[in-house]
Amino acid sequence: MWLFLQKFFKKTKIRLNHLHDCVMLHPNDVDVFYDIVTDIYCSPELGTMANDLFFSRIKKDLAGEPLKTVINLEEQFIKNMDDFQITKDVFEPRKCYRFEGTK
Repeated sequence: MWLFLQKFFKKTKIRLNHLHDCVMLHPNDVDVFYDIVTDIYCSPELGTMANDLFFSRIKKDLAGEPLKTVINLEEQFIKNMDDFQITKDVFEPRKCYRFEGTK
């Protein structure tokens, strides 16, 4: 969410309040919202986000058995990942964030 909020502010100079994974947008900003969602989901950084934001940071503060446990979890996580990558030509963000009950 912080990544989205940061990108939204850079594009619009508007600060959004959010609750968990929800934001309220002015209707004029909806296209900007979808552009940012597309940029995030289609970026190469999405594939390394777990390592960049979690594993590499948490390992800095661990030693011994807890570090071994996290390394094992990281290895399992990487092993279970596939090489699937989302591209802008097939990604449709308007179908990812539907309201309940919409078709």
